[in-house]
Amino acid sequence: MKQYIFLTLSLLFSTQILFAQEITIPGESEKNEGIILKWNYNEAIDSAVAQIASIISTDDKVWILCDTNNAYTVSAIQSQLSMRGANLSNITFIDGTAETPWLRDFGPEAGYAVDSLGATRHFVDNQYNPVQYPTADFIPVELASYFNFDYAAMPLNFEFGNILLDGIGRGFVSDRVLAQNPGMSSNIAIQLLYTKLGLNQIIIFPSIPECGGGEWAEISRLLKIVDAETVLVSQFPQSVPYYQQVEMIADSLANTPNDFGFNFKVFRLPVAAGANGEYSVTSNGEIRSYTSSILFNNKVIIPSYNSANDAVALNVYKQAFPGYHIYQVPSQVLTSMHGSLYRLAVNVPQPKLFRIRHQKFSGMLPYESEIWMNALVQSTDPLDSIQIFYRIHPSATYQVVNTYGCCGGNSASITGFNISDTVSYYLKAYGGGNAYPLPVAAPEVTYTFWFDPFTGLKSSTSDGNISIFPNPASDRIFVKGIPVTNSESRYQIMNLQGILIAEDKIPGEQPIRLPESMVNGFYLVKIITSGETHICKLYLQH
Repeated sequence: MKQYIFLTLSLLFSTQILFAQEITIPGESEKNEGIILKWNYNEAIDSAVAQIASIISTDDKVWILCDTNNAYTVSAIQSQLSMRGANLSNITFIDGTAETPWLRDFGPEAGYAVDSLGATRHFVDNQYNPVQYPTADFIPVELASYFNFDYAAMPLNFEFGNILLDGIGRGFVSDRVLAQNPGMSSNIAIQLLYTKLGLNQIIIFPSIPECGGGEWAEISRLLKIVDAETVLVSQFPQSVPYYQQVEMIADSLANTPNDFGFNFKVFRLPVAAGANGEYSVTSNGEIRSYTSSILFNNKVIIPSYNSANDAVALNVYKQAFPGYHIYQVPSQVLTSMHGSLYRLAVNVPQPKLFRIRHQKFSGMLPYESEIWMNALVQSTDPLDSIQIFYRIHPSATYQVVNTYGCCGGNSASITGFNISDTVSYYLKAYGGGNAYPLPVAAPEVTYTFWFDPFTGLKSSTSDGNISIFPNPASDRIFVKGIPVTNSESRYQIMNLQGILIAEDKIPGEQPIRLPESMVNGFYLVKIITSGETHICKLYLQH
């Protein structure tokens, strides 16, 4: 059996020694000014491009690369966009063409170069298969000139779909990055990633080409970084030969400390079967992944495949991105070409660097009558203050708490909770005459937490391998950890009074549909398998 090693490499040197400028690449969940797309003169691909442009342009800027001298004129593209409801006043056309539609892959990666004089928006440009796509590497240079951004070439041949960043210096990289540069030592390749992308830690995962996606075998087929604490991981049926390898990736992340010293929270996303109803077993196969999505400010654009798993994926995204506007865009044509939504777009960060680092409180928490919150701001503008806005449901009125400087950051406590309370909150930092919220779409999007009423409740088994997801759930749940060979496993759902709500056999890898009569709140789910009973806590939130 092929062995997979998950390699974590941390930078042990001062950044001042490595480069004159500190490079900061924001995470996808941070504030962006706009998005860059490419028009391809291919009706099937441009249908998705037009939908993305229409969704983003309602509130934010969109730049579209196209051949402005082509007979297929800008006015014709505008007509296509108008038919989809795009806000043309927010759309700008830039002259530029390349042989491939996958703009994310050939760059650039956008961020900031920070020095003693301030922060300048900055493009990092990878090498991208110059033999097969000779014009692709000209696009990042043209864009840097157009936007007047700093530009830095990175002499590594790889795709930006094969590296995911959490925004605070951690990179999740496919081992394909090393394989594509055979004339370069692994140490030099890794050092280039550190210095050019401003990383302090790199986690290298296997590319697992057998699950499809063509020659690129991109890690974005398997992972989606929600923020510095949360990640989405694809989940395949147990019958596929690489099932265990993907589970090892998920387990590795679930046991990897994030920036705040706690393990990553991992959500699982199903993968839709291909057009033939089967899952890929070769690198040339089709992978219909839901992790290949676009996150932009208060919007999440996810693929759909006319599959039953579309609804499951939508529900998982609602749990991972509560309060966001979530859109689904048909993507069968993209995956048939070994592409994805994610690979069509490049985000452009906001003009000024202003970031809030904060360990969020979300989901079910142990009960505390007082909760201390901390925040740290990275900014070229002086920080004036940070406030916490919180409300206790069902009240719509936010209470405001001022934070105070402490331990290199700002801290404050919020109080007055009962064990039955649900609390929503957001932060707002002030500096340079501007206000910056966190989450970036607050108060429309907030962090929400509630308290665990099952104090002291333990499972009757100690292996901890059986679990339910998603949690919170809205209309269905899945059970993870039961052997496929065990067809007699059963479940029971009870309310807090111990009244049985539903019971039946566990339908293998298929979802358990929750009764429509169930209202929002807490429930117990008993899983009976192999003579043992496992107790899981479920929160229902329609």
